[in-house]
Amino acid sequence: MDRLFAEAAQFLTECKDALILTHQAPDGDTLGSAFALQGALRLMGKKARVICHDSFPEKFKFITSHNDDDGDFEAQNIIAVDVADPRLLGEKLDEYKDKVDFCIDHHASNVQYAKNTLVIPEASATCEVLFRLFEQMQITPTRHMATCL
Repeated sequence: MDRLFAEAAQFLTECKDALILTHQAPDGDTLGSAFALQGALRLMGKKARVICHDSFPEKFKFITSHNDDDGDFEAQNIIAVDVADPRLLGEKLDEYKDKVDFCIDHHASNVQYAKNTLVIPEASATCEVLFRLFEQMQITPTRHMATCL
């Protein structure tokens, strides 16, 4: 398992500006994971934007309110969080389903569609996987990232 986290850490360290994909009908795990990851990438000097087939629910505004802080940029990497199958992305994100560079997930049902994956089925949520990954990378979460997780 350490090898899986090491590979994920290497990918995040080497990745460029990124789009972070969530599943349609977003819940707290997919949004919390996405925005915590966005915060980590920004701490590493990268630009990141979270996108979803659906609008972000109003009840998660405290998590999602900083999404456009990086302005316009061309994403070099596509990362999916809490998305076990590309069909869960929804029609609006169909263009990305074959372009996912990395998937971070906790579902044993993950169909391994991404070029690289970090799937930890014994984790209770993808947020837990990211917490462990950030520990491995010695990333100290900001207050916002901690709230997301």
